[in-house]
Amino acid sequence: MLRKFKIAIDGKDYLVEMEEINGVPQAIAPTQTSAPTAPTPVIEDVQASTAEPEAAAPNIVPAGNDAMTSPMPGTILKILVNVGDEVKENQPLLILEAMKMENEVVASANGKVTGLHVTLGQVAELFLNVQTLMIIAFGLVAFIMDSVGGVLFAKLLNLFRKEKINPMIGAAGISAFPMSSRVIQKMATDEDPQNFVLMYAVGANVSGQIASVIAGGLLLAFFS
Repeated sequence: MLRKFKIAIDGKDYLVEMEEINGVPQAIAPTQTSAPTAPTPVIEDVQASTAEPEAAAPNIVPAGNDAMTSPMPGTILKILVNVGDEVKENQPLLILEAMKMENEVVASANGKVTGLHVTLGQVAELFLNVQTLMIIAFGLVAFIMDSVGGVLFAKLLNLFRKEKINPMIGAAGISAFPMSSRVIQKMATDEDPQNFVLMYAVGANVSGQIASVIAGGLLLAFFS
């Protein structure tokens, strides 16, 4: 009866067949079995790059519909908030240099800063947006209504006065000082070279400027 045995000697495996004769096993033919050979490792020749790794491009997230835009073009000098900060209405967000002056860009409403889409030194090029156009439109309407209202009010007063008032003076009652009074004087001298209404127009012009400041303060106090 043949029996097979596996024997390890000095790290090598041997397969031995033995036949049992009269109850005593006898070796017949030992066979050497080599140990399983480990797979040859594949070495990749990776050359280390000596060049500096290129800086990853910043992940710029596009501004959403709720993003604030600069009301004027200029250079950003300082950013006063960070991402995640809670801000209140009219709180300064950054300092913008425009027309040789430093201007504060403030928050338009209470909220939280979810992202900064600008960096120091960046030029704010966006100027013509809806908010800016509305400010220009309202300012133009205000100037027109001030001039028309001043002329009509002067004509209304002339209905009850013996000494008439030149209605042109009423058109100077706006905040454009001193350009408005100078324009009125020029128009008056074009009609009659003997008309000298500059001092009266300047008085109305100063009054209009003071009234504009008071009206602006009242509007800010009312809507804030």
